[in-house]
Amino acid sequence: MIIDNIVNKDINGNAANVNEKSIYNNLTATKSSSKEAVKVSSSNSVDMSDTVYSKPSNSNETVADELMQDGATDRENKRNQMIVISNTTSAEDYKRISEDGFSYDEMTGNTIVTETDKIKAVLAKAGVDVSIYGDDLSQEQIEEITGNPAVAAEIIKQMQSYDIPVTDENLKESVTAVENGVQINEIDDNTAAYMVKNNLDPTVENIYKALYSSSGIAKEDTISDEEFDSMSSQIKDIMKNAKIDVNDENLMDVRMLMEKGISITADNIRYFEALKNFSGKDTEYIADSAAEAVAEGKRPMDAMLIDGFSLADQAKEAENIIQSAIPEDIVDLVNKNVPVTLKNLKDVQNSRTDDSKIFIHKTDNAPINIVSAQRKLEEARLAMSAEANLSLLKKGISIDTKPIEELVDILKQHEKDYYSNLMTQNGVEPTVENIDTFKSTMDVFEEMKTFPAYAINTETGNEDVSTVYTRGASLKTSMENANESYETLMTAPRSDMGDDIKKAFRNVDNILDDLGYEKVPQNQRAVRILGYNGIEITPENIDKIKAADENVQRAFKNMTPAVTLEMIRKGISPLDMSISQLNEAATEIRSQISTRDDSKFSEFLWKLEKNNEITEDERTTYIGIYRLIAQVEKSDGAVIGSLVNQGADITMKNLLSAVRTSNKKNVDYKVDDDFSGIDAKSNGVKIDDQINAAYNKNCIQDVMEDISPEKLMDVLKQNWEDMTPEQFKEALNRAEENKELSEQYAQNQLDEFKNAVRTEEGVYQMLDRYDVKTNMVNLMAASRILKNPGKMVSDLFENGEIEMIRQLKEQVLEQFGEALKTPEEMAEAQEQLADVATHAMDSMIIESDNITSINLKELKVLGKQFEISAKMAKSESYVIPMETSDGSVTGINLKIVRGKEEKGFVDIFFNDKMSGKVAASFEVRDNGVSGVIAVSDAQTQKAVSENISLFTDSLSETENSIDIKVVRVVDISAEKYLKTSFQKEDKVSSENTKDRNNVQTKRLYQVAEGFIDNIRKIFGPDNL
Repeated sequence: MIIDNIVNKDINGNAANVNEKSIYNNLTATKSSSKEAVKVSSSNSVDMSDTVYSKPSNSNETVADELMQDGATDRENKRNQMIVISNTTSAEDYKRISEDGFSYDEMTGNTIVTETDKIKAVLAKAGVDVSIYGDDLSQEQIEEITGNPAVAAEIIKQMQSYDIPVTDENLKESVTAVENGVQINEIDDNTAAYMVKNNLDPTVENIYKALYSSSGIAKEDTISDEEFDSMSSQIKDIMKNAKIDVNDENLMDVRMLMEKGISITADNIRYFEALKNFSGKDTEYIADSAAEAVAEGKRPMDAMLIDGFSLADQAKEAENIIQSAIPEDIVDLVNKNVPVTLKNLKDVQNSRTDDSKIFIHKTDNAPINIVSAQRKLEEARLAMSAEANLSLLKKGISIDTKPIEELVDILKQHEKDYYSNLMTQNGVEPTVENIDTFKSTMDVFEEMKTFPAYAINTETGNEDVSTVYTRGASLKTSMENANESYETLMTAPRSDMGDDIKKAFRNVDNILDDLGYEKVPQNQRAVRILGYNGIEITPENIDKIKAADENVQRAFKNMTPAVTLEMIRKGISPLDMSISQLNEAATEIRSQISTRDDSKFSEFLWKLEKNNEITEDERTTYIGIYRLIAQVEKSDGAVIGSLVNQGADITMKNLLSAVRTSNKKNVDYKVDDDFSGIDAKSNGVKIDDQINAAYNKNCIQDVMEDISPEKLMDVLKQNWEDMTPEQFKEALNRAEENKELSEQYAQNQLDEFKNAVRTEEGVYQMLDRYDVKTNMVNLMAASRILKNPGKMVSDLFENGEIEMIRQLKEQVLEQFGEALKTPEEMAEAQEQLADVATHAMDSMIIESDNITSINLKELKVLGKQFEISAKMAKSESYVIPMETSDGSVTGINLKIVRGKEEKGFVDIFFNDKMSGKVAASFEVRDNGVSGVIAVSDAQTQKAVSENISLFTDSLSETENSIDIKVVRVVDISAEKYLKTSFQKEDKVSSENTKDRNNVQTKRLYQVAEGFIDNIRKIFGPDNL
């Protein structure tokens, strides 16, 4: 046996570690064993039994990284990604995603990953206690799953502490991990050696399997006393450098490892000793480790049973190494031509004693000096926090063996990647300029929140953001240097200012009394700002400061990541705009991103439905008030402006009355005897009235963000109709929100997501095929299209209570009747149908008397079905509305598949309550047409057979041979029909040319038009 191959040497020839595995109390490298990717079984559960988060150490990518590459990720991995997300996204994540301006049900998996990574990093850095958020499962469900309430309670407590949702899957696997883990009381030498040799982490699963499934490792060779003695010096050096006691017991362990063919490194020795000295862990320890594993993207069975091995432990250890390093450590390594890695820094630190000074290896041309080393070290300390280190480890990067400078560069690149991914996923080009604009904008507004409120003056609304920022930053520095207390620019509900500020402004209420102002927070704050800045305290100035302050508060709320991204996409530079202009642009963008409004209304309706104290009449009233206030907000100040021009008081009653008048008469003003005419809109309005109007407009936006049924219930007990928007806003602010109900709503949305993403793989395939984003609402929509592609049409036109839909019905039917000639005409008709559906959905949401949260979600999904259909039209797959004999409207699905030259296929499917299911497939060949018409209903078979000549006669002028059969098939599947069409398309796609054959187009569309006209005549209102 070649003994030298077992003992590794360092670059100086000393015994050292090479390619070491994870060790006890030391930073670890990513494991080199390759595992299979996550798979999903037919039972819709994630099979992660043979998975690890990280990939081999020679690759810096992980399964998570692959999932982030949307273009390269196949549909199976997309489905897996969405399922994993559903098991790791918490209600707190959902809440913060909404606060960032995103709609969870319209986010792709990549965007959710990007957002939740950021959220969890912020929570960890801030030390936020997320255990306050409730459980996802009921007590009955928990006891049914676990059978042990005490164990379940401990698991839930630990999951909450890591912000992990307590889902069915997470709880079941955690129970298994705890049950297996508590059975492991000790690890024998043979099992420990087996784990060391096979690079197995000390997880519950690995130790359990090794103990109960492995017979250990047979000796590869026997080492004689002479051979061992000849290497003892090197072995002892390894042990001393690693601070391992050199005693007979440890030397015997080393000898045993050598005889089993295990490399003798400090890490391997330490790991073996840690395994050998293991003693059993209790339920709390294992539950904590299991939750930590899930938080790191692993499974509960990957829970570590020895400290120092989890990614979080490794990240913290790396931070400690950097913080403990001194510049001389770096100088010494560089001068010896040793890479400055965490591992080597740790070795240098281990070689030093508490009272010794490091010996600097000096050369005539030293490549680095103390000053340069200090700079590199400080840069690393700033960049390599525990949170940052954890992000690297989660991506499979071996942080202990890469040079520190390289790690810092990687972290900088990761920050750029975060912004780049977020932009790409939201349709913004990730140029250097755009990334810089986005980052600067988000940083500026985040910093401004902490500036002194006294940075506001009477002209702040008209100042650009950069000016306000510069003044605020300077003021903050001077006040902090003077150790002077201040209230921050961003207001907080019911916040305490502190005694110093109260004393400094103790006469504020007296001033307000003298000026006839209410003693409310916004008035008191305005007086303090005026007082600090030495501006005269007058009613006009109070109103100006309030308006300016409200403008700033609106900017804080408006400038979410979602809105900022859209601004950049439109070429808007936020920091160069005035605060007022910024808010106007943001308000317009938010109105265009209607998903957030839908989500807010959905939550409002859901809470109403869960409140048993509200009667049906009260429910109708609450919905009516919500809708009217929403219309005031959407009017962009027009409703408020109409009251100002009339000289009317801006009260909630007058505002809602003006909206009703506008809705009925389609006018901008309420016309009465006191109305001075249209010209009042622009003439004679005082400056203070304009300021007041703008202020109240912003207050209405605040109302819409804060409104909820439970708060509204409290406010409506007061004289709310006579309140100004400012007073209504303050009343809502004082009212208590039902946080438990809000938590339940968030969990309800996550449950919907979990159910939606577990749809069959064919749904993901369909979205991929037509280049549709993979998000929850699109998955729900595509799933319904696969089940019955035409039902969306009947669902749309069944809502006869909406006048707009009745009016558009004839127009849509006529357009499709004329469009069935060319793909261009059909694509245009499909696009217009999608637009009609979108406007109809909006009308239903506004007008429907019986709207519920479920209806709202159904309408949203229905709208997405039409959007997807418009995209399918580009591949010549259409949904064609057809009126049936009973006056209802159904949808006919038509698919054109082009083959070589003039050949191709025409596939048609529809399902109507009168005719049943009909699936027709026609093949257009060189010299004719053949096909089969399958029907599910006997009467339909008879009707089609008797009238088939109408169809064949329409083809006889252009087709030499026609062979059409009508058969009855009881079980016709829409899904099978669509998948068959996909298969045909895939089969002939390689044969297609880029240029369409005009003769081919005419023949294919003539067959489609002839058959559909025949179907209309048989089953339409004027049926034969």
